[in-house]
Amino acid sequence: MRNKYPVRVLGALLLCASSACGGKNLVVMEPAAAAAVPAGTLRASAVEVDITPPVGGSLFGYSLGAAPESQGYWTRLKGRVIALEDARGERFALVQVDMGAISGLLSRSVAERTARIGISADRLLIAATHTHAGPGGYFGQRFFNFFGAGKPGFDPRMLEHLTSKLSSAIERAFAELAPAALGATSIDVLGVSRNRSREARENDFACPCLADREADVDTALRLLRIDRVDDSGSTPLAALFVFAVHGTSVAESNDLYHGDLHAVASRSLAWKVHAAFPQAPPLVAAFMNGTEGDVSPAYSRQGQDEAIRLGSTVGEGAYRAYRSLDGKLERNIDISHAYREIVMPGTQTSAGTVCGSAEIGIPTIAGAEDGRSFLYGKLNIYEGSRRSEPSGCQGTKLAAFGVLQGFVVPQAHNPGQNFFHFFEGNSDPGSFPRIAPFSVVRLGNAMLLATIPGEPTTELGRRLRARLTRALLPPRAPASAPKPLIGVIGLANEYLYYFTTPGEFRAQHYEGGSTIYGPLQGLATEEQLEAAVLAMNDPKVPAQLYYGRRDFTPGDSTHFWAAPGACHSDDWHAVRTSLKRDSNGRLLDARFEFEGLGSGEDCGGYPPVRIACGGAPLLGPEGSPEDDQGYRFEVRHAKGRAWSASWRVPAGVPKTRGCRVEVVRPTGPPVQSEEFEL
Repeated sequence: MRNKYPVRVLGALLLCASSACGGKNLVVMEPAAAAAVPAGTLRASAVEVDITPPVGGSLFGYSLGAAPESQGYWTRLKGRVIALEDARGERFALVQVDMGAISGLLSRSVAERTARIGISADRLLIAATHTHAGPGGYFGQRFFNFFGAGKPGFDPRMLEHLTSKLSSAIERAFAELAPAALGATSIDVLGVSRNRSREARENDFACPCLADREADVDTALRLLRIDRVDDSGSTPLAALFVFAVHGTSVAESNDLYHGDLHAVASRSLAWKVHAAFPQAPPLVAAFMNGTEGDVSPAYSRQGQDEAIRLGSTVGEGAYRAYRSLDGKLERNIDISHAYREIVMPGTQTSAGTVCGSAEIGIPTIAGAEDGRSFLYGKLNIYEGSRRSEPSGCQGTKLAAFGVLQGFVVPQAHNPGQNFFHFFEGNSDPGSFPRIAPFSVVRLGNAMLLATIPGEPTTELGRRLRARLTRALLPPRAPASAPKPLIGVIGLANEYLYYFTTPGEFRAQHYEGGSTIYGPLQGLATEEQLEAAVLAMNDPKVPAQLYYGRRDFTPGDSTHFWAAPGACHSDDWHAVRTSLKRDSNGRLLDARFEFEGLGSGEDCGGYPPVRIACGGAPLLGPEGSPEDDQGYRFEVRHAKGRAWSASWRVPAGVPKTRGCRVEVVRPTGPPVQSEEFEL
């Protein structure tokens, strides 16, 4: 997440200081997980679900610099579930969502509902791609609800929307389990990512020479492939791939929900697999982000074009990795897992104690290299602003907003409490998450996934993989012993902001300023995940350590969109069609304006939008339908019942007559544009 902090931040600060950061605590209780009946073979299933919220929701990721309300979508936001069960009945759910981050409140709310099918918190890995155009308002603590999105506030309706969509998809996936096989591999994908904090990273090395250390970014794409199998052979089912890159290909001026380059990459892989295996059901392609904390997309200029270019490059790499596993999948796979929840503040590490309270540093409000805030360079606010000599637990960190204390009323909602408890060492426990969940799941010798509840940097990820590689080796085993591919997944199960190495923290760039519990937070993460891996192989060590009851303090409730009402599907009609062509007459895009879904109506979500030519669906160059399930449509709400659907015409589509944009309403014939020729 990048904070832009425009002028309206001061209004939000004062609002929070007066009343809006109160609210009731929410309690989530997790029932005992049901045991599965062993089927005697590896089984799997995969489900993709649309989680796009209605218009009017806030956009999370660019903080208060984002558009205050979503006006529609560019790519539909997806949730993708991969359900796994081994021959012994061990179950695990891998869930990827097109969102900015995962809150502990959301993760635990989902687990509360899925425990009845055996998916409790310790068997659920739910991770966000970190798009900066997903929804906000569903966090379990006040800070990210009030400062993480374009519109401040906690929206229980958003929490319920996401919880119900994801828990239902998980239940459906486990109801559809079938025999399966899986395998994993890795491939380098170049030209997509760059390190935005190289100077901070060099703080970890005695020599700032590239020859003396690894590359600035982790270019490895690690892919898990899962096929369904029967007597006739195997059929593509799902793929999970891990790659490290921020979801900032599109700038903060955007006002539409979208999944950024990650959504493009997922669709690109799914399309390519469908073209190669046309008889198979659509592939569920889940993109989980890796150690992206200091990794930006290598765009030339932020926008949809660059998101498509970069996402297509990742998708092509994922497809090469996927096909390299043809004929190499295994069925004899055991699932083992371990899960640990710790109270991060005060945790003991081999180098000392993690800070007892959270603190945001000045570099956070300055903004990262690829997204400076308007405050950058003013009042000593810049990236790298730090103490010359370490002081206290937070070391070189200078607390944010200390320079503005003379301009803001220093009283919080609670009498006698300093308003800057959000930012300084005496932080209110309800402001930031304190419980950090860490999960590891091992799929035989194919792959091990390890999760971090936030945004880890490249160097922290490198150190963690090296540590876990050693932990995976049995005592006295040779280094050449078989061991799984390791995928480190960030933004999983909770959001404690950034995770850096001690050297990166000392440098106090954006990432270090946003590592809220001090210089040892990253080391604590390494040691907790190492302990989790060791617990999987040591019966004396409890593999699951977590709280059955969780208390959350999200702040006062608000509602980001109108309460849903009746669906008036008989009151839809076309308004106008606009076409844009190049100098050679080639159609570049088609815009269809229509009246249909009211902003306060519930018609089962956004209506499907597609291109039909001669009454049949138009297939794009990838062999898949040209519709709003891809990345070439924008669907935008104007006001009232007025909407527009814009289609970006792909290169390579043959000249075709009798084409229309169609909006599929719930009942009756679709609403159609005027006919046009490609």
